[in-house]
Amino acid sequence: MKKIEEMTREELLEFLGNVYRATCMLLSDWQEEPVDAIFFHARTHGDYEQLFELVADRYQAKIAHKVVVNGGDGRHIDDFVSGEAWPGADSWVEGLCSHNVKIDDIYLTKPAFNTKEENDGFLAIAIKERWRSAIIVNQPHYLLRSSLGLIRSMKSTSYWLRVYNMSPKSKSASSWWQKVYWPSAGISVKNIPPESRFRERFDLMPSEFMKIPEYQEKGHLATFEEFFEVLDAMGKVPRHLFVEEAL
Repeated sequence: MKKIEEMTREELLEFLGNVYRATCMLLSDWQEEPVDAIFFHARTHGDYEQLFELVADRYQAKIAHKVVVNGGDGRHIDDFVSGEAWPGADSWVEGLCSHNVKIDDIYLTKPAFNTKEENDGFLAIAIKERWRSAIIVNQPHYLLRSSLGLIRSMKSTSYWLRVYNMSPKSKSASSWWQKVYWPSAGISVKNIPPESRFRERFDLMPSEFMKIPEYQEKGHLATFEEFFEVLDAMGKVPRHLFVEEAL
């Protein structure tokens, strides 16, 4: 997959069409049948609005029985300041428990500094626990990369889960303009002044879009062909047979 600026007009139109198709599919997902676990992606400061509430809702409704979160402490990859990039696992566990998720039902991955490492960590626990289904929970603008990444992790290990995707409903359209911490845990902030580390969520969304072909090129994300193949199989194969026969 080429970078967006290197694509021809035809290649760009094909890419945009695939992004639109995939995003519509993911945002229409709303799981009501029981799954083994929720994969709760870490979000930066100011960007986890309604995520705890969504996870707790699915847990209390007995749709999901376990919740898996990033076991990192929120530091940047080259820093020693815990909670700088995101609140960290202790804060995540506390937030879940405050929403009546039992601590014994919360699993921590090994510390992860990016979405690929998070997905690999989620899948490692799923393999150990012999889980067969999960819900990815993330903000709407990160859901596509999260899903493509988990499919890539599953393909690389040949361990397949029946995966669903959910994102919270915004309380207000104005929330898209709220300030969030933008440097991810996997990058250095040594040359980014503290006052420049928060930007409006609305302005950050295009950069998330640009990462898709870049990370597909690196092999961190599934291709759109692989993505559509998995969703098509999930729709055609009975739930209890999916992991054994679909792919």
